[in-house]
Amino acid sequence: RWDPAVTSPPPGAYVPFGDGGRKCIGNHFALAEIAVAAAAIGSRWRMVPVPDKKVRVKVTGAAYPSQLPMTAVSR
Repeated sequence: RWDPAVTSPPPGAYVPFGDGGRKCIGNHFALAEIAVAAAAIGSRWRMVPVPDKKVRVKVTGAAYPSQLPMTAVSR
């Protein structure tokens, strides 16, 4: 599925819950579960930037970091 020689999958190659009439019936539950898990993990861990690592801005339609190296630290 993911060829290491390819930097990113082609558009439409990754559709985790499908789409249209055959869309997964559990997609809303899965997305809610991901949010709850992220909140539970986020309440116990704090993300701090890695020292001496530069953050480069990637500009397309909006500016966002191309990489954001972080370290998880227990709260």
